[in-house]
Amino acid sequence: MTAVRTRRRYAVAALTVVAVVLTACTPIKTGSAAIAGADTLRENDLSTLASEITALASEKEVELPDPSQLNQRIIAVWVDERLTTALADELEVTATQANVDDLLAQFSDEQLTQIAVGSGIAPSALQEAARAAVLRQAISQSVAADAKTQDEQLAALSKAYLDTAKKLGVSVNPRYATWNASTAQVEPRVDGLSQLAEPVAAPETTLPSGG
Repeated sequence: MTAVRTRRRYAVAALTVVAVVLTACTPIKTGSAAIAGADTLRENDLSTLASEITALASEKEVELPDPSQLNQRIIAVWVDERLTTALADELEVTATQANVDDLLAQFSDEQLTQIAVGSGIAPSALQEAARAAVLRQAISQSVAADAKTQDEQLAALSKAYLDTAKKLGVSVNPRYATWNASTAQVEPRVDGLSQLAEPVAAPETTLPSGG
């Protein structure tokens, strides 16, 4: 077989994979960037959140991710918050405003800016992100109460989120990102033949514990 034919076969195979990935996605409503259960992140809301982060980065002179990465991270934060809230409701764990304030107080304004820009958290969404971080800690303590190692703890937490995502139902507009149902994470969108490259791990979407 000639080199030209070989390249053509690889190209056709790659494009086929892209088509399968895109058609396998859960249908998403027009004008939506992501859907989690009954909640929808509209494209204009995504744009507003991205504009907030861009303005913050400009004001504080912080390096901003490229638009594609920024959109993906915003969606990842949004989906994570919905999964966390749903799981917390199921487990009947809560986060008080005092818990949220205590977490945010652990960081300086400069650190919060770095977290916001790097993780895709708009200033107007910081309280909600902090609440999700507190809930995640409570969830971890609940679902991994019997875990003896950190690996067991992470495995229990991962399973809880996977089960919640399946029950809730999540879909992401492939224009902005890709929903990985096997890991319950929002990952970079599939562009052209990019799926042949090494997969890129989704960025951390919750505030650090500060510990």
